[in-house]
Amino acid sequence: MLPGFYLFLVDRYLRFLQSQQKIQLVSARVLPCEAVELNFSKNPGLCYAPTSIIFINIASISKLQWHPFSITSCSNTDSDTLSIVIKSTGKWSHTLFQKLSTLSPPSHLDVSIEGPYGPASTFFSRHETLVMVSGGSGITPFISIIRSLLFKANTEGGKSPKVLLICSFKKSIDLTMIDLILPVSGTALDTSRLQLQIEAYVTREKMPAATNDRKLLQTLWSILSMLFVCVSIVIAATSVFLWNKKHNKALKQIKNTSTPTTSPGSVNHKTDRELESLPNQSFIQTAEIHYGERPDIKKILSNCDGSSIGVLVSGPGKMRHEVASICTSCSTDNLHFESISFSW
Repeated sequence: MLPGFYLFLVDRYLRFLQSQQKIQLVSARVLPCEAVELNFSKNPGLCYAPTSIIFINIASISKLQWHPFSITSCSNTDSDTLSIVIKSTGKWSHTLFQKLSTLSPPSHLDVSIEGPYGPASTFFSRHETLVMVSGGSGITPFISIIRSLLFKANTEGGKSPKVLLICSFKKSIDLTMIDLILPVSGTALDTSRLQLQIEAYVTREKMPAATNDRKLLQTLWSILSMLFVCVSIVIAATSVFLWNKKHNKALKQIKNTSTPTTSPGSVNHKTDRELESLPNQSFIQTAEIHYGERPDIKKILSNCDGSSIGVLVSGPGKMRHEVASICTSCSTDNLHFESISFSW
């Protein structure tokens, strides 16, 4: 009993010393779903594994409250920054969201951290296929995994597993969470090297009527545009033909013509340069979105190929138990279940 109590005191003392370090907030990204991404400055030598967490304290909100959050950044791709995502679900997080979403957010925010804490190594790359199943805020630990696999795909000759991300949200506004897969500053890595497929499910909403109307308008606009282009081509071709016919007739009536000469130096050549920026990379544009339904995990897993399929689940307890039961009931032995705890 006494040795255990002694170790507990040593652990608490070491954590107290570590929690005294301050961290600088570099930027914050506010999402429409009342979530914020905080990007902190860090030492490039600080490395951590995907799915790691940190505890943070913001004295301006509460001097005593410490909250754990999943790290969404990757130490390989984000060498100078450390990122977390916080959703407005309680009093503490709602106060933080209000502070950062106002028209005049604070220019300075004192943040104390403890951590990061996480696994010493990861097993994600040993599978041929990774199926990530998330519910709501459970998508946060998968962001760091995807960034890590993206780095691996760009640096090790594309040797990375196929990734199927199945994320469920209650409302369509929460789909903006998918854009957190890439850092706010973008990435120099080639995202096409990672075989990533995203299936998003909005469980409590049907497909918006505005979406159907927009598709109809786009179709009508495309038809009208094609018709306008065809008519324009016919008019332009007819005009050119008539002008050439008239011009050739006039040339026959000209007997004496003089051709002025100009020196090469008298001609001004103008060169126009057009700068084309790279398109903004967004995974939400490539995601397949399903409205008013829940994912059929059993059917999805039965359609997955590979001798080794890693099934990672991060979400409510009911979802984790359901997926675990499906994996154990399957007759095949290529499914490897792993439950990932997350902090929001």
